[in-house]
Amino acid sequence: MEAAATHDDFETRYWLNTAAAGAWVTILMTVAGFIYLACFAEAGHRLGLGLMLAVDGASGLLALFVIPWRRVVASAWREQIFLCWSLLTVVMIWLSALVDGSDSPLQMALFLPVVFASLCFPVRGVVATAVLAEIAFLTLALEGGLGGGYILVFAAALAGTSTMALWQASNHSAWRRELARSSSTDPLTHLLNRRGFAMASERAMAELARHGRPVTLAVIDLDYLKVYNDRHGHQAGDELLVWVGQKLSESVRAGDAVARLGGDEFAVLLPDTAPAAAEPVVTRLSSALAERAQHCLGIASAPGQGASFDDLYRNADAALYERKLLRPPRTESPQPVEAGPSCA
Repeated sequence: MEAAATHDDFETRYWLNTAAAGAWVTILMTVAGFIYLACFAEAGHRLGLGLMLAVDGASGLLALFVIPWRRVVASAWREQIFLCWSLLTVVMIWLSALVDGSDSPLQMALFLPVVFASLCFPVRGVVATAVLAEIAFLTLALEGGLGGGYILVFAAALAGTSTMALWQASNHSAWRRELARSSSTDPLTHLLNRRGFAMASERAMAELARHGRPVTLAVIDLDYLKVYNDRHGHQAGDELLVWVGQKLSESVRAGDAVARLGGDEFAVLLPDTAPAAAEPVVTRLSSALAERAQHCLGIASAPGQGASFDDLYRNADAALYERKLLRPPRTESPQPVEAGPSCA
């Protein structure tokens, strides 16, 4: 079995593209700021504002060409790093507007970090960015020079943008959860699919490598499913597959992983389970399936039968087919799935 992708999946690409978008917007706003500095800023403010804009531009270039975003995105601190970037951007906008005067048009840029936060942050990150942006504007307003009507409309518009950003962040979180679920789940049985099972196996094998916790794998093939489909129809075959998935799920512990790997092949992963401890679980699985589904079952345990999950799966699959070969030969034509003894 192939391992699940970790760095090149959709989620990673989304975060990388978001980082690039943030860097380009920072550079664009810096260019606009320098044009403003040259054409509209008061002479007494130009030195301080120029220094602030230089820092802004440098941060954009660093974000675009220097910071190792792939490593950042793959780390456990991804969201915290992005949040710090947004909060620092709010602070830099506030300082630039403060240097330019309380009525500076640069304060309009306070909307940008809030919008950026809505692209990828969880709700709490959007709240933190929106609150800081609102506080930054109100402190600028307290400096004087802004009319009451302007302050009201600007603060309300910023609050409205923040509300929409929160709504977007909430929806985005729900979409991410659904995408993660659907990309790792078999749509018929609602068990794990190959990708989801590979992710579960990676975690189990990591525990084996770090703490020496054994792993047992059971691979299950249903017999004569094609015959069953031909005699009863594919809808009945699908119903049988769903029943098998339910029986397997009911027969394992909360921390175990059950998957439909494709067609009539199922697998059960038993983390932190040695061969002796796995025997009653495997017996329970086979007995549950024997009610309706003739099947063959092969098992293997790590580390004794494989240092990697690929080795473990290969040995379990070999054990399954060895049992099939040792099964007594049939003297009559194959019967539907639910008939005949199993080779588990």
